[in-house]
Amino acid sequence: PNLESFSHELIRQGLVDTCDCLVFGSRGGQVVLPSLWKALGDLVPPSVVINGGCAGRLPSEVRWPSSAVTLMLLGGQDYFRGNASMESYLAETTRCVPTGNRRSAVLYVNEMGHMPHGRLLSTVLPLLIRAATRWRASACTPYKEFQALLDGLRQTSFTGRLLFTREDGGWDDIKFGIN
Repeated sequence: PNLESFSHELIRQGLVDTCDCLVFGSRGGQVVLPSLWKALGDLVPPSVVINGGCAGRLPSEVRWPSSAVTLMLLGGQDYFRGNASMESYLAETTRCVPTGNRRSAVLYVNEMGHMPHGRLLSTVLPLLIRAATRWRASACTPYKEFQALLDGLRQTSFTGRLLFTREDGGWDDIKFGIN
């Protein structure tokens, strides 16, 4: 058994169909989510991907569905970033999102390593899940949920950026904290 066979087992048991939102860590974002996308396409529930593994360099091509709701949490101190500048890392990540996709977001936190701090995760994860499920339910950008996310982050010492797709195909980019 491996992570790809695990994803097939989730499908076979009907577990994916019962989820409102999927949350993936590093390897789950690299292997399980792309495997679910390959098998189910747009039927995959909204996803929150810690470390943004689905947008990294992967061993096989990722078929990211154009209507997939995907929110990625990236760390400025994560080894996934390598030696890339913040701008290059974010540009590479957003380029992985299909041009026609209007339901993706990246929360980039400068202070986050590969494993998010407990305080950071407890602040952002519930809000990312809420934004993802709202985006899927309404097909409209979840501005209210993104504002709550930014408000929550402004009460911490974390700094970074929130990027999300717009209806015109571009990306909004909002900085938070003191950089």
